[in-house]
Amino acid sequence: PPLAFQLFNRTIDQNSCIKTFRCRSIKIRRSAAGVVHFDGDPMETAAELNIRIVPAGLRVLAPRKTRKPKPTVEGRLRYIFGTLGK
Repeated sequence: PPLAFQLFNRTIDQNSCIKTFRCRSIKIRRSAAGVVHFDGDPMETAAELNIRIVPAGLRVLAPRKTRKPKPTVEGRLRYIFGTLGK
């Protein structure tokens, strides 16, 4: 829980068990191949890792923002009682 709190509070770089770097690429050499976590998913990798930033390498599709009308009290009551009756 403390680690999760630091992650979401953006203070994880202050944790003595976490090492952070700002760079465009990094090479990590380990004593043996093993598992790493990539974006939260475990992945088997070699003993040497070459990691680099790919500028504009992620394309994101998102719906356009639309303004939804605020529901009225009457609409909310209809929704509540309509779903309770089913």
